[in-house]
Amino acid sequence: MCVVKLNTEQAVEGWFSVEKFKVDSNGNEIEGSRHKPVPDFRNLITNAGLDRMGAYADWLWYCQVGSGSTIANVSDTTLAARVGSASGPTPVQAMQSTAPYYISATTTYRFAIGTAVGNLSEVGVGWAETGSLFSRALIVDGSGVPTTITVLPDEILDVTYQFRCYAPTADVMGTIVLRGVTHTWTSRAAMVTSMNIYQGWYMPRGAWLMSNPGVHQATDGTIGPVTGAPTGDVTAASSISDAAYSSGSYAREGTLTFGLNQANYATGIGAIITVHGIGVSQISFSPQIMKTSEDVLTLVVKHSWARKTL
Repeated sequence: MCVVKLNTEQAVEGWFSVEKFKVDSNGNEIEGSRHKPVPDFRNLITNAGLDRMGAYADWLWYCQVGSGSTIANVSDTTLAARVGSASGPTPVQAMQSTAPYYISATTTYRFAIGTAVGNLSEVGVGWAETGSLFSRALIVDGSGVPTTITVLPDEILDVTYQFRCYAPTADVMGTIVLRGVTHTWTSRAAMVTSMNIYQGWYMPRGAWLMSNPGVHQATDGTIGPVTGAPTGDVTAASSISDAAYSSGSYAREGTLTFGLNQANYATGIGAIITVHGIGVSQISFSPQIMKTSEDVLTLVVKHSWARKTL
């Protein structure tokens, strides 16, 4: 049977929060010393950051702070004047349970005493201690005006970064022709309130198809709401494969194969569900795709991502 390309796009953004505080001789935080010098502020995800999402899952490993004042640009790969860096723990994940639906990964990077001293005006996160920026931002005040914060020699700096990936809000539709029959397909986000490494949304994760064929399924039913999944009898794919990521595309293709013994429903294949990158998509076909034990169905699914429109 013929190869089908189905598209789905997610929107991504990030937020910074900055706090500083002092500790006593035992290393315990001194009550009342914690101070948040500026409100939370957005960052700019770089082109290098969007590329990194296509092939790796390490883009939130490090935070860097600096004293530069150059306005953030999508082509940035370094801070203008780096002062220090800190690694972070495993991100804490959370789901937004009401629209707009998104999954977030929040990491707090702690700069020990003496590692980020002075006037700081820029911040970024990435996959290395220097350069390799996934995102960059100037520190701004409540009006969005660039400003500086001062970290004293006896202060600890906490920088918290929250990365968000938003589920698509609208269906995407198209048509395919198989054996002379025109099928309308509808692609929709799925399981947008479910956080699960296998059968839900999960991050940070690169933009490949989940490697277990069992999570990519065909059914004889139809797609459900964005909070649900396709109905009907379920059959797992027999194999999956990923195409190599192409720099600058911010998209990646993967191939699902349903072999001779998979998904041979009397009423045809009505929908599929696939786990790709951070999220999950469900796709319906009308009329349903008829497949027998003499057929192999190959579907190429294309997953893309972009900066969230403000």
